[in-house]
Amino acid sequence: MTSTDWLIRGPGRTEARLRLFLFPFAGGGASIYRGWAEAAPGDVEVIRVQPPGRENRAAEPALDSVEALAKGFIGAALPAMDRPFALFGHSLGSMVAFRAAALLRERPQGARLCRLFVSGARPPHLPDPEPIHGLPDPAFREALRARGGTPDAILDDAGMFSFFAPTLRRDLRAAETWFDPDAPAPGVPLVVLNGRGDRVVKAESAGVWARYASTEPGLHEFDGGHFFVQARGAEVREAVFAELSRGPGPRDYSACRSATGIPSASPGGG
Repeated sequence: MTSTDWLIRGPGRTEARLRLFLFPFAGGGASIYRGWAEAAPGDVEVIRVQPPGRENRAAEPALDSVEALAKGFIGAALPAMDRPFALFGHSLGSMVAFRAAALLRERPQGARLCRLFVSGARPPHLPDPEPIHGLPDPAFREALRARGGTPDAILDDAGMFSFFAPTLRRDLRAAETWFDPDAPAPGVPLVVLNGRGDRVVKAESAGVWARYASTEPGLHEFDGGHFFVQARGAEVREAVFAELSRGPGPRDYSACRSATGIPSASPGGG
């Protein structure tokens, strides 16, 4: 495995025809996407994004805005955008991927962006109805427990909770304060994923993402709550990889490969 501070790449796919960047949710790190690289079609390289403040970057301060996270990612990832690529994020990760896509539209690399996947997230013109990042510790702990996704081992251990809580608060502050009623559309085919039982992002939020799509957006629903991306990981991966192999609009995977001179090939295994 090779990595930079921001990017974790698996072996053997550096010449893939398409790259898929994966952005973690609040408090999560690149490890939540273990298994994606092995499940990917043979011509897709999976690159896991590791923001500061978690896992191998735990000693670094977490960034506390979607804008800072998006710009940090772009600064690190530009050299890897030399061929068609797609962005996938869950919850906070979706917001960062969306903002990065919009920023990339102003750069030459943006022409190679073929898909944007937003999973378990509200669009930027809807304010967060129930922010929790500013709650006192006891209430914050119980709000996290109700949402799921944070292991009980962390919530039930005072020492571990005090260690992880600052990063969780910063990440949630970034997600919960992300609000821009005039947010520009990224100008790329959009795919929306949501959990049927998600109590954080209401089901109706999925439909209003359409205002940011360049074509009719894809929509995939999964059983589970806000963290369906973990509970239904294999189903989510299958949906994402299927979307990468097809799609409406002139900037889909095949069109991007053709436009950049990369020959088409059927997805393989591995």
